[in-house]
Amino acid sequence: LLIVRVAVYALGTIGAFMLLLHQQLFRISWRPQIGWLWKLFKRASPMALLVVFVTIFVSIDVVMLFLMKGQEEVGLYAAATKFVFIALLIPQGLGGAVLPAMSQLVGQSSQAIEELLAKSTRYLLIMALPAVGLLAWYGPSWVGLIYNQTYAGSAAVLAILSWSLIFDFMNHVGNRTLIAVRSERTVLAIVILAALFNVLGNFFVIPRHGAAGAAATTVATEALVFVAQTYVLARQRLRLRILRNLSKPVLAFVIMTLTLWGLLSVKTAWYLGAPAACVVYLAVLLSLKTFCREEISLILAMIRSLWQKLSR
Repeated sequence: LLIVRVAVYALGTIGAFMLLLHQQLFRISWRPQIGWLWKLFKRASPMALLVVFVTIFVSIDVVMLFLMKGQEEVGLYAAATKFVFIALLIPQGLGGAVLPAMSQLVGQSSQAIEELLAKSTRYLLIMALPAVGLLAWYGPSWVGLIYNQTYAGSAAVLAILSWSLIFDFMNHVGNRTLIAVRSERTVLAIVILAALFNVLGNFFVIPRHGAAGAAATTVATEALVFVAQTYVLARQRLRLRILRNLSKPVLAFVIMTLTLWGLLSVKTAWYLGAPAACVVYLAVLLSLKTFCREEISLILAMIRSLWQKLSR
């Protein structure tokens, strides 16, 4: 598996290099340019350190679980995180798409940046909430579908860990916005704070609660990052307008949760209950007029385009 991963990264790097050469965006110079390399190193060092501390933040749970509780707890936690990592593909993709748009707006209009930040955060929350509901309520079904009974205990871990998606989805856009406005050092400080908080939290809760405690610490850490980023963005006059933009999705999520509770109380299978709950969630969003006409037209156009591509 590691050999395949190295090969994929190598091919991706070579392909990108050849594409740049084909577009004639640069010329190859074999003479080392020490001064330019030193400037590049200084500019890139905050982002390099950011990657280091993000890796610590993401991986330290498994390391501490193994040292304090053993392999069984590591297996339960790792099984739960796989579902969460799949869901996180959504904010990673949207965050990567938002960064160039944010960068283009820098120096033009702070109001335009704030509007893009607020809309992107709202969209991500709307997508995160149903994922939380389905993973939390139907966790045993998902775990039983993918794994065997050995990992049945990971359903409780997944139910806790899924709540981190609420903050993690929104944090991706806040993080990209701070990078776009050249606040990399602030982002690094927030990530260092999160890594330290995660380590300390795990140190106290893992010995007693194991994988479930590590999951709860992850949720608290993501919430801390969200609060810190929201505060820093507000200081830069980039407000999220939480009450105005996020209240309707949260209300729709509450109704969806009640629907899931009712469906589970009558032992509805996941392949019926999950779609039904999503329909209720979408219906409540539309009834609350969460989307304007332009947004609805854009969503329908995207669905039509996707359907045409799939039908070919």
